[in-house]
Amino acid sequence: MGYRFIAFLLKCVVTTTLLQTTQGLADEDPAAFRQIVADEVARYDNGGTAALDARFADTAPEKAMIIYNDVIRYLYWNRFDIDSVVSLSEHAIDWGNLQLESADEKTKENITSRIRAIHYNLASFTWPGWGGGKQPITLTPENRKAGLNAARRNVEIHQQLKSPGKKMGNGLWMLGAHELAAGNHAVARQTFQQFLTLAKKEDVDQARFAEGWLYVVDLLTGVNEAASRKSLDEIVVKLSETKEGKFFADQYGRALTALAQTPCETVLFCKNEICSCQP
Repeated sequence: MGYRFIAFLLKCVVTTTLLQTTQGLADEDPAAFRQIVADEVARYDNGGTAALDARFADTAPEKAMIIYNDVIRYLYWNRFDIDSVVSLSEHAIDWGNLQLESADEKTKENITSRIRAIHYNLASFTWPGWGGGKQPITLTPENRKAGLNAARRNVEIHQQLKSPGKKMGNGLWMLGAHELAAGNHAVARQTFQQFLTLAKKEDVDQARFAEGWLYVVDLLTGVNEAASRKSLDEIVVKLSETKEGKFFADQYGRALTALAQTPCETVLFCKNEICSCQP
């Protein structure tokens, strides 16, 4: 189905347990990997990033990056600690970049791919347009700036790795969403148009989802509002014909509600379809 190319990378946003991790060690032994993550979270709690750096000194960099990623996800989903998520993500990215200096070409590619995944997760965790979740998460301007930078770097790495069209499309969508939240409407439109152009080569459902975001830009900027609303409503109807499609269709409304109130000094994530700026 056309939505699946987005869904497999959006798992980091809709997943709530470490057992659903699908990379590396988690495939080999999910229970053992969950314990490893728990151990590393405790290590981080007690000694910060220095303790993790010492722990990973003799660990294959690719595996260390996977563990970093899941510690970050744990801090997000289990503690809703967005500041730690941002700081640890940025540290893990810096750590991974240092490992590139002494790695062979194949290992460099693997490390770079793991770095890209952390960039994507950081971007997704810091975008104020998500709806739902266990509780609202407060995003500061600094958090959102970190997410925008991560979204940009995610696309750059996709280009560097010559990622397949479907993965690149997902990265373009995330970047467009962040540019939109930052008020960079022209850049957001250009990015979503790139996403649409790429998606047309892949699948009609992908293209439909991409096109909807162009109408979201129009509605947020007051361009052809009546026509844009009608066109977006038609896309929502088509996407909502399946349960999976409805998940993505719902993102338009939640994003419109959240982003219509930005820029805010602090933005709360949507909860039960209601989004608000913090006073």
